Amino acid sequence: MPTHHPLAAPPSYLAFISLGASLGTHTEQYHRLTTARAQIHTPHQHQYVLAYSALYANPPAGGVAKHNFLNGVCAIQTKRPPTALLSYLLDLESSLGRIRTSATQAGDDRHIDLDILLVLARQEPSHLAKLTCIETASAELTLPHPRLTIRPFMWWPLLEVIASSPLNPYAPQLSNLVQKLPHQSDWDQLGDPQEWFQQKWSWPYTEIIDR
Repeated sequence: MPTHHPLAAPPSYLAFISLGASLGTHTEQYHRLTTARAQIHTPHQHQYVLAYSALYANPPAGGVAKHNFLNGVCAIQTKRPPTALLSYLLDLESSLGRIRTSATQAGDDRHIDLDILLVLARQEPSHLAKLTCIETASAELTLPHPRLTIRPFMWWPLLEVIASSPLNPYAPQLSNLVQKLPHQSDWDQLGDPQEWFQQKWSWPYTEIIDR
């Protein structure tokens, strides 16, 4: 699996971002998603992309979208708290061509979509892997993402990233966290995310390797 950038200093926040696009050709979608991921990695702002999944072509999940999507997930460490991270991602979406209007509907086709799936805060500066899942619900942001575990294009790439070597220091915490998320009954015994990911990889979407 493609990964980048070993862990730097202990993060203030560990966040998982879903990246998606449905407008344009797969080549154009791929360019927008990889551009977004590259722009999220801003060391001068103490923000780093730690690992990322492959990108996957998949059909739209409900809503009014008519085009297939390209989706993936990346893990970042950042100094931005969730609301500031959301504002940053909305600005990045706009710079990459997304236009939001009063007529925009949930599930619309879009040039780019950047969603925050999970945010974990570092609980104590002296404990790298001691993280706390942030839970919040407002008109602007709900965490964890309310549709995370019912959308395979979010859930599967998230598990792929969790199982990656750059996140090994956090593996026990992350395994425990994802087991506590509301999910379907066949996910009840998750166990180690690396082992589970390798055994359960069976979804029918097209993998577009991104190295």
